[in-house]
Amino acid sequence: MASSQTLTVLILILISLFSPTLSVFDLNVSEVMTSQAAGTGADSLNVAAGIISSLQIDVELTVPLASTLFIPVDAAFNQLPHSARSKFQSLTVDERYIFMKAHIVNGYYPPTVLRSVNKMCPTLASEEMGTTMYLLNISASGGSSAVTISTAIVEAVVNRTVYSQHPIAIYVVSKVLLPIEIFGGSGVVAPPRRFLPRGSPPPSLRSGQPPLLSPQMYLVAALSFFLYCFVI
Repeated sequence: MASSQTLTVLILILISLFSPTLSVFDLNVSEVMTSQAAGTGADSLNVAAGIISSLQIDVELTVPLASTLFIPVDAAFNQLPHSARSKFQSLTVDERYIFMKAHIVNGYYPPTVLRSVNKMCPTLASEEMGTTMYLLNISASGGSSAVTISTAIVEAVVNRTVYSQHPIAIYVVSKVLLPIEIFGGSGVVAPPRRFLPRGSPPPSLRSGQPPLLSPQMYLVAALSFFLYCFVI
């Protein structure tokens, strides 16, 4: 009896230690963008969600690292100037990967914090291409609650919050955040390697399907089996 109680306590401790990361591994940002976005039609987020999903950036964001996404509405892509639209349509897969990562900053910025941020922030593209590149300037507009996100060649306004729960925040912005490194006329800096992750397709939020387990939860299962075999 004592051995069984000890086993139960140990399993519960292991689960409590690792369970905070489980919800992160259940989150698929591209599905959140399409299913929870308030807008429809031109105000939807299908274009950016499609890019994120096809390049498996949503898979990368299942890693429990704090990130904040600034996602342009579909209309913003349609309203790009002709030269920028042509450039965007001609991007290679790797270039499009860097372009989309330039819309994601390091760190979790919930709405209350975002309204007080006034600084240049590195993006996930900065991690890939260099810390002085692909930066986003986040600033509050005077005494109002409006927040602007800008690159060296475009300025957008944060329109609404799609999702905010640590460690991920997703905001809708009014314009495509064109990086000067790609759209500034000097040509894109080619990525040094292929960044597309390997592995299984992104996890699904659809009901009736089991969640994608994190490596930590597999460790819990393995340790639980070991304790069951050798403690009892």
